[in-house]
Amino acid sequence: MISAFENSLIIVISLLLGQLVVKKFKNRKVSQTPDHLKPNEIILTFSTLIINILITMAGWILWKEGFISIYATSNFWIVLLDTFVLFCTMDIMMYVLHRMAHIKLLYPILHKTHHQYVRVRPITLFVLNPLETMSFGSLWLILIYFYSASAIAISIYLVLNIIFGIVGHLGVEPVSKKIALLPIINLITTSTFHAQHHQMPEQNFGFYTTIWDKLFKSLSPYYHSHFGKMVD
Repeated sequence: MISAFENSLIIVISLLLGQLVVKKFKNRKVSQTPDHLKPNEIILTFSTLIINILITMAGWILWKEGFISIYATSNFWIVLLDTFVLFCTMDIMMYVLHRMAHIKLLYPILHKTHHQYVRVRPITLFVLNPLETMSFGSLWLILIYFYSASAIAISIYLVLNIIFGIVGHLGVEPVSKKIALLPIINLITTSTFHAQHHQMPEQNFGFYTTIWDKLFKSLSPYYHSHFGKMVD
């Protein structure tokens, strides 16, 4: 019951905040205005909610049975280290899974559903093939199975995860180019970054950082030149 309430609340708050940002920055579009909301988008969002509830319950059962270890601490440096490890490890794991999902054999099974929505909006984050939702959820369970993290760090990571997800699907760019392309900050993904992925599916696979796209030569050639703009 708690899992259902928690995951439902996450989606509702994410969509409400996302829409507020879209409204505020409506003149800075990086994606074309989406069509009217279709029933299929609502159905897939509900499917994502159900699967996320099941993933949360699976994590709770694994923790209760002693397979997952979560400890309590408020030590700043320990929490910071755990958050850094969770963030960076999930970043590379999701980059790899994302690239695999674009392989010709797997694409129709896992990822094609999400890419039917080129004109992104906040709800697009949750419009996923159920198998893809389970895949990303399984990555998370695998990580916390092998890496014991503090409860605070896990909470921080989960908040960051949803923030990055919503930002990537805003369809508008709230960050100025001057700030986004500063050293170090330019390693963080933006709304422009993921909007270009929806427009050019073979570019920009990263979730939280641009590091792996730069390293593996999959960064869009238009990312810097068209930052904060739509690519024709």
